[in-house]
Amino acid sequence: MKKIEGSMTVEAALIIPLVLVMFAMTMTTGLQMYEECRETAVELGAGQDLNIIQKFYLWNELGEMWEHGD
Repeated sequence: MKKIEGSMTVEAALIIPLVLVMFAMTMTTGLQMYEECRETAVELGAGQDLNIIQKFYLWNELGEMWEHGD
């Protein structure tokens, strides 16, 4: 039985486009998620003043109260 040499080319012609489509779909999903996160951050920043240090100390104080049962 003689081995067919063109079979590798046919397999590659079927697999490569499939891999490229999967890669494109993954990139599109990632870009959509990035845009949603970016829009959310802009909305949060525009709607309220985010004072991170104050929130940190507030969460620390609430955590201590929770631990001690006050």
